[in-house]
Amino acid sequence: MKLKKLMLSLAVIGMMVGLMGFGSPGSVQAAEITLNMGHPFPEKLETLTSWEKWFAAEIDKRTNGKVKIKIFWSQSLGKTSDLPDLVQSGGVDMTMLVPGYYPARFPLAMASNQLWFVNWTNDEAFAVAKALYWVDPIKSELAKQNMKLIYIQVLPKYQLWNWAGLKNIADLKGKKIRSWGPYMPKLYEAVGAVGVNLVQADWFEAMQKHMIDGGFFSVSMGLASKVDEVAKYVTMVDLGINTGPMCIMNQDKWNSLPADVKKVFQEVMAEMPAVGKQLTIDAENAGIKAAKAKGLTLVPFPDRQKWIDALPDIRAMWAEDMAKKGLGKEAQQMIKLWNAALESVRKK
Repeated sequence: MKLKKLMLSLAVIGMMVGLMGFGSPGSVQAAEITLNMGHPFPEKLETLTSWEKWFAAEIDKRTNGKVKIKIFWSQSLGKTSDLPDLVQSGGVDMTMLVPGYYPARFPLAMASNQLWFVNWTNDEAFAVAKALYWVDPIKSELAKQNMKLIYIQVLPKYQLWNWAGLKNIADLKGKKIRSWGPYMPKLYEAVGAVGVNLVQADWFEAMQKHMIDGGFFSVSMGLASKVDEVAKYVTMVDLGINTGPMCIMNQDKWNSLPADVKKVFQEVMAEMPAVGKQLTIDAENAGIKAAKAKGLTLVPFPDRQKWIDALPDIRAMWAEDMAKKGLGKEAQQMIKLWNAALESVRKK
C-alpha cells in the first residue's frame, strides 16, 4: 500500500513538472507566454504580413510552443492612429507601425519611410535599415516612448496604380495622388501633382469614388488590397525601395521576458532581414505575374529620370525641419550613416 502511494506521488510530481514546462537543458524554461500584437493591415496583404507570420511561427517553434504571438489583423486590437499609444502604455504587447503615419512621434524614424528616390535596390534599403534603426538617434527616439524595435521591414518597389492610364509627367499635372506624412507630397509637387494623405485602409474607397486619381503601392500589395477592382493601370514609375513598417514591442514587456526567451527572439530577429528580403521579392514577382494574368496594363514610364531631376533635395529639407525642432545634429548624423550605408553597397 505504501509502495502504491509512493508511486502515485511520484507520478503526480512528474506530471506537475511537465505542466510547469521544465525540459531538457537549453530549452526555454518559461510558463506559456502569449504576446498580443495589434496590426494595422489586413492579413491578405501578404507582402508585408508574411514577415509577421514567419516571425510568430519561428518564435512558437523555437520555444517549443511556450511563447506565442497572437496577431490581431485589420486594426481589430486598435485603430492605426491608436497603435503607438497602445504599445507605449502596454495596452498591446507588440504592434506594427509605419513611422511615416506619425511624423510628430517619429520625426527621425519616419525619414527613410518618407524620402523616396534615394535607395535603389533591396540591398541598399536593407543596409540603410541596419545602419539607421538600431543605433542612436532612432534607438533613443523609440526608447523615450517605451518601445523596443524587433525588426524593420523593407518595402518592394512602389508603382503608381491609377484608373486613367497615366503615362508621363505631363499626365501627372493636377492629379491627386495618395500619400502619407509631410514629405511624400513634396515628391508630387515637383511634377505638378497633389498629394492627398490617406492611411492604407482608406485609399481603396478614395480610388473607387475617384476622389483621388492614383496611389503608390507595390504590385503585389495593390492586388492583395483589390485595388485592381477600381484601377486597371499600373504605371511603372519605380520610386526606389524604402524601409517601411517597424515591428515594435513594449519595452517593459521585453524587459519582463526570461533571458532564454529573449535569446530566442534575438536569434530570430537576426535572421529576419534575409528571410524578409526573400519573402518580399517572391511576393512582388508573383504579384507582377498575377497582374499580367488578370489583364492589367503595366504602363512604362519613360520620364522617371526627369522626375528625379525635378526634385528638390528632400532629405536636406527634412534636415532643415529637424533643426527647427532642435534635432539638427541627429538629422545630420542620420544622413551621414545613410550615405555610408549606400556607399558600402554601391562600391561592391
